[in-house]
Order: sequence, then structure tokens, then C-alpha cells
Amino acid sequence: MRLTKGFMVILAFLTYAAVGYAESPERQGLSKSLGITIESSDVTIDANNIEMFVTNSGVFAYDKTKSRGIYDGLYFPKGTDKTVIYDAGLWVGGKVNNDLRIAVGCYGQEWQPGTMKSIPGAFTGNWSDYYNDPQDPRYRVYKIRWDSHLELTRDDFATDEAYEAYQKARQDYLSWPVQDGAPVDAAGKPQQLGDMTLWTVFNDADPAIHIDDAGLTDPLGLEVQMTTFAFKRTGALGNIIFIKYLLTNKGPNTIDSTFVSLWADPDLGGAGDDLVGCDTELSLGYCYNATNNDNKYGSSPPAVGFDFFKGPIVRVVDEETGDTLEVELPMTSFNKYINGTDPRNKNDTWAYMKGLDAVVGGGAPYTDPTTGQVTTYAMSGDPVTGTGWLDGNAADRRYMLTSGPFTMAPGDVQEIVTAVVVGQGNDRLTSITALKFNDKFAQSAFDLNFELPSPPASPVVAVTPMDGKVILSWGDGSETQSGDYAFEGYNIYQGGSIAGPWKRIATYDVSNAAGIIFDDQFDVETGVVIFKPAQYGSDSGVKRSIEINEDAIRGGPLNNGTLYYFAVTAYSYDPEKTPKTLENSMEAIEVIPQRPMAGTAYSNAYGDTVAVVHTGASDGLVVPLVVNPTQLTGHDYKVIFRDVEGVTVWDLIDETATTTLLADQTNQTGDDNYPFIAGLQVKVMGPALVLKTWEYSDTRWFSWVNWGGSGFGGAVGLGYEFFGSTLTAADYCKVEIRFSSNPADWTNCKVYRRDQGYGVQPGVGTFPGSAWDMDSDPPRRLNLAFVEMNTDEKPANLKWDPDNSDLGGREYLFIMNSDYDPVTAGGYDDDNWGPAADVVYAYWGRLRGTHPYLETEGTWTLYPNYVNTTNDVFAFTPTAPTEGDVELAEKALDKILVVPNPYFCHSSYELNQFERVIKFTGLPEKCTVRIFNLAGDLIRTLEKDDATTSILVWDVLTKNNLPVASGIYIYHVDAPEIGTTFGKMAIFTEREQLLQY
Repeated sequence: MRLTKGFMVILAFLTYAAVGYAESPERQGLSKSLGITIESSDVTIDANNIEMFVTNSGVFAYDKTKSRGIYDGLYFPKGTDKTVIYDAGLWVGGKVNNDLRIAVGCYGQEWQPGTMKSIPGAFTGNWSDYYNDPQDPRYRVYKIRWDSHLELTRDDFATDEAYEAYQKARQDYLSWPVQDGAPVDAAGKPQQLGDMTLWTVFNDADPAIHIDDAGLTDPLGLEVQMTTFAFKRTGALGNIIFIKYLLTNKGPNTIDSTFVSLWADPDLGGAGDDLVGCDTELSLGYCYNATNNDNKYGSSPPAVGFDFFKGPIVRVVDEETGDTLEVELPMTSFNKYINGTDPRNKNDTWAYMKGLDAVVGGGAPYTDPTTGQVTTYAMSGDPVTGTGWLDGNAADRRYMLTSGPFTMAPGDVQEIVTAVVVGQGNDRLTSITALKFNDKFAQSAFDLNFELPSPPASPVVAVTPMDGKVILSWGDGSETQSGDYAFEGYNIYQGGSIAGPWKRIATYDVSNAAGIIFDDQFDVETGVVIFKPAQYGSDSGVKRSIEINEDAIRGGPLNNGTLYYFAVTAYSYDPEKTPKTLENSMEAIEVIPQRPMAGTAYSNAYGDTVAVVHTGASDGLVVPLVVNPTQLTGHDYKVIFRDVEGVTVWDLIDETATTTLLADQTNQTGDDNYPFIAGLQVKVMGPALVLKTWEYSDTRWFSWVNWGGSGFGGAVGLGYEFFGSTLTAADYCKVEIRFSSNPADWTNCKVYRRDQGYGVQPGVGTFPGSAWDMDSDPPRRLNLAFVEMNTDEKPANLKWDPDNSDLGGREYLFIMNSDYDPVTAGGYDDDNWGPAADVVYAYWGRLRGTHPYLETEGTWTLYPNYVNTTNDVFAFTPTAPTEGDVELAEKALDKILVVPNPYFCHSSYELNQFERVIKFTGLPEKCTVRIFNLAGDLIRTLEKDDATTSILVWDVLTKNNLPVASGIYIYHVDAPEIGTTFGKMAIFTEREQLLQY
């Protein structure tokens, strides 16, 4: 027989009277569904800080199969066991030929999976003609996400679990049910709203499922397409899930006086201390806690609500013009009731939808006690300020937001857009402020049609547990532009649990003077929005790895065997936008520091450098930094350089494996923009191709005219810096200029006239000295050329003799790379003249102050930066870890630890009162651990055969699966081919108390 709601209430009261509070029977899972497929009952949307169940039967935020031990279906924060909604769903009511019909989505769903058929004409008399098979597996919930359109491999993900989640989303992307109405973009691809999109379709066309007391009517004939989506980021949008409903009247009847409601049984933390309210300006209905002492959230319970961003469209006639206008309805009523006053029939539901009190008089209007005005909005005051009509007498609340009435003729379509919003402040009232702050961001997203710039992609983080340390490293996949937002930096966090709270422990940001970024932020402490730092950059430069050895949450060092939580996020920045910065959501990384396996030793630590042997003449450096000591191979590596169309590139070669690991690399800056390969970050550094320095002997009588050269006051530069040069980087050399007053030492130079368009002057000129390539053995004398200009103040004289005027008489000197030829002065001509030939250095000189020309003899030496060239090779060999060393393993046996020891009632490793954890640390890959009592009885045998960890967990149970008694125990470790060891431990168990008797 079918239990009536009234009988259920009596049963619940009797149960409560006998044993205390208990959930009503329908909330204990007495499902009224008739064989509806539960294939999509375990799908959640989990893109951000909220995880919410989404089903294909009209309800959401409800775990129909109790997969996690409870029916509650909206977890906040994600990753915890804390919930803010027990059940929620779509309710629709309307009249067909004055016959009231209802479809509810609550504990017993009156919606079923699947589409409806289009049958023209009058009603056939058989509703089964109007809907497709609800058991068809294609009517599941489809889940796609930010990367579903990409063809990725396991290497693109940090864990197997992350890759499996991607594969499921990828499969849903490829099988997207366009034929059933699933939305697509302009290219015909699955439409991805936000960063994660879920889609399903359901209908109410089967009379057999209309059996909930709140409905229990004939079908309306509605098909509903439900799109659920969320943004993967921190901040306000990280606490919001959007839902878009597309309602289509696929039945044969016109539905008038139609209302659509979002209904919820919130159970915010504890079920019995909830209050509700609404904000009519925001079209927001919400639930908040009555006290700051919730049994799940403690002193800072959050608030949760629904918002109508887009209501049904109705047509109205403009009284002045007579024109028919389309008007979008807001929330038209907000109502609430408590457990035990659930709708007893369709009329109660209809009254609640219309904003009436269904308990009093079968549907009496509400009167706002603070204004005396009749209203359809219950509890519309402001709890933060304590003004207006406020909820009281906290209890197990239900609430519903409703919009209507409107009419739906056969074939009519209505789109409803709503959102689930959560806010958490420092207490119950600041949580309401946080909720409304987040809701305004949701409204902005809706106003922009959800076309929002995305934060950077989440870094893919590799995790390496070490002895008392953790190494995190990641690639550069996040460093892209999204719209006008440019990548700015990385934040590294430690969490108190898998869901936080999170503490920022490092920021690595682009060095661009952005630094600390201020923006409007919700302040948890004060409960108000203030302009404060949103990001804490320091222009430190981007890094992609970190070694962590301090516990930022509890203080002190990281402890081996303890589970820690970290997260790495990327953020972008645009100073002209609101918000100014976007940051991807935190994805918790779990890691347990531990000593290496017995028999294993690492030769290097994080941040060490590997010795390099350089063959060649460059001033360059190669610095192999150790990023992951566990991945070092011991192979021989070398860095070589190649010239590719005038550009010097470098390759990293594994000579042992005869493999090129990196090719065509151009970065020689020494920054952190180098990939991680085989546990190393190989930084290749080469100086810029410019003048490095100079030195001279005796008194300097010559000075400079700054033409923008790279040295000597801008007067000297390499040939390519002036008019040009045919030289390559390898051709530039150290040059010594020897000034002399003896004409026998002078150099015959090709001379060009600036006033004649650099045409060649007949004959050759002279330079008072010579130039020598000092990198040659022996030194090689070089050709010289210079430019002069004929003016009244300084006539051309075929002699390099700058004066002390501002421009030095425009005497430009060129040092060439050709061997000195005193007869032809190098054979340079109009086609092969100084600046277009093999110029090593260009110098624009003038006399220094009042110093006379050639005041002294002496030398002037110019040094170029010796850049990396094809002649340079850097070789290095990192030392690989020692693994499987028997002698090391034997020594390590004496260092095996049991933690905690002694064990006092519990350990910090235990997540709840029913779990018991003692850990053996520092074990070899394979071993057997036997545990004895002092009488010599074998209590438990544990086997370890795991190369990924040196830790073994004991659940503190005997071999008969019973809790061990308090006492002293002996453990014996037997490691094959290594040896044995033993030790003792003390265990004190807590007093056992029966929960039921």
C-alpha cells in the first residue's frame, strides 16, 4: 500500500518521541519512483568549490542512491563531508481546462528521464504515446568540461584519477546527444558553458510516476532540458553553480496559470537550526543558520540560496500604446515551511507556489508583520541589519522560489535561468553578505551571457615526497592570454584538509611592476566588501617548482608519514577589468613525506647544480639545476649549438640514450623559463652579442660621440650595431689598438667621404697605429677603414684625426676582420665598403677635452662578449640515485620507525573515530612485518610489496579483525635478501562504549 504523507508525519513523530530526532520516512529514502533508471544518480558537477549531484529525474543536490552514506547532495566546500542542501528540484504547476496539475521534483520524483514525442492532434488518451523509453541509457546526465574538446594523453595529467575523469568527459563530448536537444555552438560542437557543463533531459508525461502527495495529478506534458554549468576558479564564481531549464509543452493541452518553482530542503549543516529569507531586489531566496554553533560548520556556517536570473516570458498589453510587449517575470513569490507541514495535496502546493500560507486556511495570504501589507514574499527582511520581516523559531526548513503565472500552449518554450549560490563569512550573518556578494557576480556573468574570460589553465603538478620535504613542479601550460587578461603568476597554498582552509605559502609572478594587485574583495572578518589585495605578487619572476619543508598550517617541519595538502594555482591580470584578476580553482594535492626506500640513497638535493665541462671559447654557461633528485638518470648529457638561418639555437642531447631531449631552443637568458627534463632544469645562458668591456694604457686622449653603441659611452659597438657587418657571432674577437707616433707603425686605411655619399676617396689614408686580433695565435694584424667629412672647419685630409668638437669632426673608425694589406688597404670599394663588409668594431671618436691629438702612445683593448656558438659544447653527468643497495638497506633497517609510538587512543593520521592508523616508516620495497604480544602470540602479519612508498599502514586490528588490547607489542621486520630487525611499541586504546544497548 502507499503511505500517505499524514501517516508518515505521525510515524516520524512517534520515532522522534522514542529515540530523539529522526528524519521523516521519505527523507530516509522511501523512494516513490517506479523503476526509473538510476544510471545518472552518481554524477556530480565539481568544477569549483562546490560539488553537487545532478540527476536525470528532476532533482538535484540529492544523492538518490546514498552513495556517500547520506542523501544530502550539495557538498561545501568540495572534498569535505559538510553539506548545505539535502534535496532540491524543479516544481511546475498549472491548469489544463481548469484542472490543476503539478509535477514536483523532491524525495519522490514526478519526472522521468528522456524526451517526449511530437504527436499532432487531439489527446490520444494514452500518455505512453507521448514519451520515449525512460530506461534508454542515452538519457543519462552528460558531463563535459574545459578540456573535453582536446585529445590528451596520460602524460597531460598528474594522476590516474584525473586522467580517468578526463576520459569520461571526453566520451560524453564525443557522444553528445544533439538529436535529443543537447545544445551546440555555432560550429555544431557541444556547447560548453563555463568550465564544466552537464546536460540531461526529462519529462513528466507518465501518470504512474505522479504519486507524491505534493502532486498526485495527471501529467502536464512538459519536457525539460536541464543544463548545469560552473566556472573553475576562485573568488565569487568559485561558489556558484548555474542551471538553465528549457521547458517545452510537448503535450496536447494548453497549460495556463503556470508557475515554476525552485524547491529545496536545505539542511544547512545540521537540519534543525535553519532559517530562511529572500531578497526581492535580487530575486534571491536563501537559507542561513540560526546560531553560530552548527553541528557541522561550527561558528562559521555558510548561507545557501537560489536566484532567478531569467524568469518566464509573458505577454502584456501596454495600456498607453496598446502594443503587446514581452516581459520577463522575476521571482513572484517566496515561501517556506517546516518538516511536518509539507504539502498534503496539490492544492497545498498550488498555495505555496502563489505565495500563500497553505497551513492556515488552506491558502491564506501572508501579511508582513513589520509593514501590515499583504505580500507573497515571506521573510523578506534583512537578517544582517535586523530589519524587516525575519524568520524565527529555527527548524528543519524547506523553501521555494516561484515565478509566474504564464501560459504555455502546445509547442511553447520557456527558458528559466537560475543558480545555486553559497557564501561563507566569519559567522552566520556575514555569510549572508558573502552570499549576496557572490550573487552579484553571478548576475554579472548572466548579463554577459556567460561569455567570460577564463582564468589560466590549472597547472599540472608533479609531486615528489622526500625525507621531511615535498617537491612540487609544473610546466608552463598556464602561461597564456585569455581575452585581455594576461598570465601574471602562480600561487602555492597549503591546506588544513583536502578542502582547506588554505594558506598561501609562496607567489611567483612576472617581473612587470604589477606586484600586489588590489581589488574589491569580500572580507570574511568584517562581512563587508572592501578594496584590498587580491594577489600578493612581488615581481619575483616566474618559477615552476618549489621545495617545501615547513608546515605552514601547524608550524614546525613537515613530518614523515603525515598526509599534507597543497595546491598550485595560476592567475591572470587586467588592470582595466572587473575583477582585475582571475585565478583558477584549487585542486588539492595529497602527499606524504617519507624517507627513501631502504637501500635507496639520493646523490643530490633539490636546487643542487651538476658540474659542467665546457669546450669552446664563449662566455656562456650551462647550469643543470636538480629539480627532482629521484629522477636523475646518471646519463651523459651535452648541450650543443646550431645556426639555423642566422639564429643560434641549442639542443640538449642524452648521449647515453642517443636521444635529443630538447631541440631548437632559443632561451639563453638564465631565467626560469626552461622545461624540466629527467629531474633537471637545464639553464643555458649566453651573453648578448655586444661589447663587453675595454681597457687602455697611458693617458687617454680620445673620447666619444654617443651613437648608441654598446660600450665606451655609446661610441663603440660591434659592427652589426652600426651600419652593419657580414660577421657571425663566432667571428667577433678581442682587438688591441696600438697607438704610435712613428709613421712606420701606421696603418693604411680605406677612406670614405660622408659629404660625398660615402663614395670612395682616391688613395688611402692613415691611422696613427695598428689593430690586432688578439684571439689569434700569434696575434693577427687587421685592416682598418674610416669615414671623414670635408668642412671649412675641418677639411678632409685622408687622416683619422678627430677633433674636440661635439661631433668630433665625424671621423668614424671601422676595424675589419681581414688580414692587413698595406697596398690595397683590404681592397674595400663602393660595393664592399666598411659598414657592409666584415666590420668587427665601429668607433665614433673625438678628442678628450683639451688633450692634444696623439698625446701619448699606448694601447686600447676592446673585448666582445663571447657568445655561445657552434664551437661550444657543455657536457655534464648527474649522479643517479643508488637503488637496491644491500649494504644501505641493512643500515636502513635500524632506522625503521613506528609512528606514533606510543599510541595513545588515537593518532593524527586518523580521519574519524572509527579509523585506527599506526604507520611503519622507512621500510624496503618488499618485507613482512609480524606483530607479537609479550607472550609471543602472533597478533598480525602485514605484507609490503610496493615500490612507490616506504610506508606500511596497520589498522591496529588483530588477524581476526578485532581491535588490539592495550599493552606492549613486539614487531619483527623480515626483508628478503636484506635482513631482519625488531622493535617494540606501546598501545593504549580508548575505553570502548556501546552506542546502542
